[in-house]
Amino acid sequence: MIAKVDLIKSPNAVGENEEPFNAKKEIHRLNKEMDMVLENQKKMLNVLRKLVNEPVDTPALDTVAVESLMDAEDNDTAQWKPQEFPLSNVEQLQTVEDELADQLKAISYLKILKIMMKPHGTLRSGGLQKNFNLILEMELLVDMNYNGIHNKIPLRKFTKFNNTLYEALKTDRYLKDDYIADIRQAFRICKNRRNKYACTARKKIREATANAETEIKFEEIMYSTFSS
Repeated sequence: MIAKVDLIKSPNAVGENEEPFNAKKEIHRLNKEMDMVLENQKKMLNVLRKLVNEPVDTPALDTVAVESLMDAEDNDTAQWKPQEFPLSNVEQLQTVEDELADQLKAISYLKILKIMMKPHGTLRSGGLQKNFNLILEMELLVDMNYNGIHNKIPLRKFTKFNNTLYEALKTDRYLKDDYIADIRQAFRICKNRRNKYACTARKKIREATANAETEIKFEEIMYSTFSS
């Protein structure tokens, strides 16, 4: 923080050993201090960028390191906590989208997504297609698709979120079109999983119901036998 300077000083209040107040000189001094603050901000952002680009399993990418830099940069940012993944509703997704407009928060989210999708620097088995439910919960995924057809929520409208997730996955050979294709396939895989789970659950319910009916009939037979 820059110390506040008392600019309200009467010209007649100058002591014998003090120099007269010089507005131009004071403004020049304040400008120099502001330049130093801006330069420190740039240095901190550069450090954060380097942290994001390092292998995710290195100690330098520990969350505490990033948070300590944020604390030095901005007290408001230091109080901020990112949304927890997987996101469970569209309100959380919109919050992430809004927060990605802030450069420091965007760097933090990029780091989180890299750790989730590339633990130890290597893409998870199955890639985005089979791990999208780590980012968006199944119940949210079934209400969405990429383009918003069939009255679904369009993922594509969350531009900053898509760009950040793509950056987390990007390689020299992984282009934006590949990302979009993976997202579409990820929706299909997740919805197929959910349908499979639902089918299995219905089957178990039917089996449990049939077993219960069999037990009831057996009890009725036993009761009628001993009653007669």
